[in-house]
Amino acid sequence: MISFQTILQIQNGSKVIYRDNFAIIQGTIKGVTESENKYNAIDINYPKGFNKDNCIVISCSLKRTDAPDARGYTLGNVFLPDSKVCGSYPTKIELKNDVIQIQLRYIYIGNDGHVATKIDTDTNFKLILMKLPEISASEYKLGDVNGDGQITQADLTLVQNYIQGTQALTDKQLKAADVNKDGTINTGDTLLISKYINGSISSF
Repeated sequence: MISFQTILQIQNGSKVIYRDNFAIIQGTIKGVTESENKYNAIDINYPKGFNKDNCIVISCSLKRTDAPDARGYTLGNVFLPDSKVCGSYPTKIELKNDVIQIQLRYIYIGNDGHVATKIDTDTNFKLILMKLPEISASEYKLGDVNGDGQITQADLTLVQNYIQGTQALTDKQLKAADVNKDGTINTGDTLLISKYINGSISSF
């Protein structure tokens, strides 16, 4: 019986190494001792300057602290002399509002048939984040969502469809659609675009 989920603890915080638009977060996950097998998760604070909207996860790899020194960080299963399969791997990485949550799965099948599916040994982790390129104001025009140089019904329709969930917009289009500059695309933006099209206002 597998239940979800135990929030694992990170020992002694974590270390962040910055490389231009990258951040490498390293730390150690404390093993759990519960007898019941579980999916596990860790919550990691965002590095300075990173948030859920401006970065993506490039890699997440793990290494058991009792693994041989010759073995590096891995993603997925590895094989040890006393086991058929042994490994820790992320099953889901979610960029939440306040933390990065990594859901983990550990599997060990020994040559003697012993099976373990919980992280029962301290495990080192390495998470690599990359910042997304920022879009400057010169790259888009407010209201001109389709980028044709004009603000027309076509732009209004794109925004309306996006709000209804039937249309996807690129990051640049989202910037252009946010005409009231509140950080959210909603009916407040469609109202202003509609007013611009009918001549009630001349700018945003």
